[in-house]
Amino acid sequence: MNPIDFFDTGCRLAPAADCLIDGITGLRRSYLDVQEITKRVAAGLRRDLPRGARAAILGPNDAIGFAITLGCYRAGVVTVPLNHRNLSAEHILVMQARAAVLLFAHSSHAGSVAEFRAALPGLRHVVVFGEATDWGGAVNLESWWGEPSDGEIDLPDDPDCVYCVQSTSGTTGMPKGVLWPARELEFTVASFLYLTPYEGKPIMLAVAPLTHAAGKVVHHLFLSAVIIVVLPVANATGILDAIERWKITHLFLPPTIIYRLLDEPDLRRRNLSSLAYIIYGAAPMSPARLRDSLEAFGPVMAQAYGQTESGVPICCMGPAEHLVDGAPAGERLKSVGRAGPLTRVEILDDHGRKLPDGEVGEIAVRSAGIMLGYDNDEEATAATRAGPWHLTGDLGRRDKDGYFYLVDRKKDMIISGGFNVYCAEVEAVLNTHPSVNDSAVIGVPHDDWGEAVKAIVELKLDAELSADELIHFCKQHLSPSKAPKTVDIVRQLPRSSAGKVLKRELRAPFWSEEGRLI
Repeated sequence: MNPIDFFDTGCRLAPAADCLIDGITGLRRSYLDVQEITKRVAAGLRRDLPRGARAAILGPNDAIGFAITLGCYRAGVVTVPLNHRNLSAEHILVMQARAAVLLFAHSSHAGSVAEFRAALPGLRHVVVFGEATDWGGAVNLESWWGEPSDGEIDLPDDPDCVYCVQSTSGTTGMPKGVLWPARELEFTVASFLYLTPYEGKPIMLAVAPLTHAAGKVVHHLFLSAVIIVVLPVANATGILDAIERWKITHLFLPPTIIYRLLDEPDLRRRNLSSLAYIIYGAAPMSPARLRDSLEAFGPVMAQAYGQTESGVPICCMGPAEHLVDGAPAGERLKSVGRAGPLTRVEILDDHGRKLPDGEVGEIAVRSAGIMLGYDNDEEATAATRAGPWHLTGDLGRRDKDGYFYLVDRKKDMIISGGFNVYCAEVEAVLNTHPSVNDSAVIGVPHDDWGEAVKAIVELKLDAELSADELIHFCKQHLSPSKAPKTVDIVRQLPRSSAGKVLKRELRAPFWSEEGRLI
């Protein structure tokens, strides 16, 4: 199937039914309304771009922005999603690296159009959606798109056809772009139908970015003509209000947002009985907070563990598996679940050999959800392969019942609030400060974000510098999610005999009570 086929199935089933609802204004768009937008977008793309060209999409959660993504799928144009929280310089680097030739930008980013135009001469068009105002160097969506009839095209079924290039991180260096083939979305749809079976017509609240994982989860619900209520901001009170107002059944959230819901003073007074599933993922979740979630929301928690390169889920754990005899499942709540229904998962040693239950090694996976590779980076792609296996970079173990547990991370990366932060990127900024001799960046436990970015800094001899000055320095060069939240200044960083900084030693004191190092 092509990525647009799942939406079209829902449209054939219930063309007049609500599809996208603005959770703030209450504005409703039917499946037929949304399909027309997708066809108009596809018509404009087919007029201006060849099939397989790349279009970047920048904006907060927005119904029209999601319809534009579907329009790209309909036209056979490859999407390049951008994290709207990043800086303009980071967006430029991603668009350069991914060779995007068209940009759809929400009007909240229209002030950056001139900067994008100056830095990216290869952009043929910048199309602004949102406020109906002309911006210099850009054109409004409604004046750009084409006639719906011109958007009709019967794309060939090609499971290895790239439909999206998803960046592993927006960086100040060169980000990796993951090539997602059409088969990856089929894998995701089938896997979530297994993990979250449902009856009737679901109502999903889209508050996590639709340009990322939340936009993937929704496709299996299209098959039953799901209603998607869209919120632009992940505000805890707003989420709870929306659940009550719209009778939400499905919700996908990173743990950090779930923690905020749990901390709402009036949570217990809310009517959340409509919830069937809270799907959580994108970062490890505290077992204690997971127990709190089961108490607060009931048996609706469903875990999906995966990564950009391998698809989601690698492993999963349905609501029933969170409980034993009606009570929270104890040790199992520390796991990431068992291998998904369409996935083979093993623990491998450094030589690619399978390890028995209980031993720690690298989590490796085989499935149709595996990326084709990194965009224009064969060497990095090869580093993720071990024969037929995809190497996740996560160290873990499997118990006798088939549940997998994360232990540490081979890849030097922090997941903070569901967003990837590469330590080397932050260290590169720190090390440009004239008073810094060397630095090491690690993730430390955080009740809200899962992990927080922490820097341990070795100053040059006789240099004087405060932690606050370094944090301010980083914020001038990095987006807020990447800048260190805390800085420790030390006389000397711990190193191996080869001179390598021993980050495991730096992490250990902060994670000693967690039973893991991520």
